[in-house]
Amino acid sequence: MLPFPTQATSSLRRLLKTLRTEQPVQLPELVSVPCSRTGTQVPHIDIDTRDLNLEEYLVQLNHTLCESYIEGHLNGAARIVLHNACEPLAPRRACRYRRVQRDPRDETTLRLFGCVEVQPTAEGS
Repeated sequence: MLPFPTQATSSLRRLLKTLRTEQPVQLPELVSVPCSRTGTQVPHIDIDTRDLNLEEYLVQLNHTLCESYIEGHLNGAARIVLHNACEPLAPRRACRYRRVQRDPRDETTLRLFGCVEVQPTAEGS
């Protein structure tokens, strides 16, 4: 039972149609997103895209971005560099945030889906 009439949310529910794809996602390897002209750091976000369809990729990207933001790793970003990796991510000590979940293709295995490493901005960038 919702605390408000269901017709009040009908427009929102129409916008949130379920996305269904079957093919592996094909994305550019690097994407740089400008954030703040006064930013002092550049978060590098690696996402393991192997065998993911678009909706699985968007879930991993969304969780990695949101959880990193909540933990403060994206504060003060001049830009965010997104690396879509077609190979397993190598664990690195410099990662400030790691997204680890069960592998959707093998429920007995954990998989590193996302890694956030933050670097200071270089002069002039």
